[in-house]
Amino acid sequence: MPSRASEQNILAIDVLSKYFQDVGNDVETARFYADTLGPEGTAYLLERITGTVTASAETLDPSLIEFIGVQNFSDKEKTTLEINSLYNYFKRRRELLASSIGSVEAAEMLAVSKQTIHDRIREKKLIGLVESNVMRLPLFQFDPAGPNGAVAGLSEVLKELSGSLLGKISWLVSANAVLDNNPPVEVMKRGDLERVIIEARSVGVA
Repeated sequence: MPSRASEQNILAIDVLSKYFQDVGNDVETARFYADTLGPEGTAYLLERITGTVTASAETLDPSLIEFIGVQNFSDKEKTTLEINSLYNYFKRRRELLASSIGSVEAAEMLAVSKQTIHDRIREKKLIGLVESNVMRLPLFQFDPAGPNGAVAGLSEVLKELSGSLLGKISWLVSANAVLDNNPPVEVMKRGDLERVIIEARSVGVA
């Protein structure tokens, strides 16, 4: 009997194939999207695609509307943009979680209970993202020299940043021109927390 994930993948290919027929692509394009998004990304994409293929501009994601500006795209073109946006979002999510550990591993590494790890995530002292129903903690946030094994000042910087948690993670690990092209988290590890906090206050993260 096929698994739920397998059935979902087949459904995604079918739905996307019918959609892509109208924009000059084929079933291989649909299979590529479904295979690379993973179960969580595929489920979300299916939800959005089935809800937005016939949607008017007013019902589309506000961030997409902002992205496409005032140009007069057709509903089909807007949906294509949203599909690509969702694909890039989940692709980036997988990249950011490629170097991560589960809560059990984190608990063992820090010599604390699994509940303590979840408490610290809830208190925003650690970063945790659910991936395929499993809590994952990006490795960049851990520092043997930091308080409780985490990068000093992590919670303070997170509070200063706006937007989604994924956006905050991406900002923390991406080269920053203001910080001499160093990722903010690396500057924090070197002890220059105040400089990172000042920069965090000045940016908006989507």
